[in-house]
Amino acid sequence: MIRLLDEVCGQILFEIIVYIIIFTIIAILVNAGMSESQAEFTVIISVICFLIIILLRWKKRRLALGKSVELDTDNDGYISEEEWAAAGMSNEDENSGV
Repeated sequence: MIRLLDEVCGQILFEIIVYIIIFTIIAILVNAGMSESQAEFTVIISVICFLIIILLRWKKRRLALGKSVELDTDNDGYISEEEWAAAGMSNEDENSGV
């Protein structure tokens, strides 16, 4: 019961803070010379653009996670030097000059 009350109070506080931030931005835009409807439209469009950018970056990241290199091609449990070189990986021992 306490956990549910904590979630409800957290949600209410989050919404209050978000509304205060949005209304503050709208008030600043109105004070700068926009009408209230123009300021609301600007905030809504800005939020939509921001969400689209986040969604596109998230999808790009998810696609990049699926492009992994299979190093153990013969499934023997050991990555040989040939498999390592075939994957285009550089050998750290050769690069360090040891």
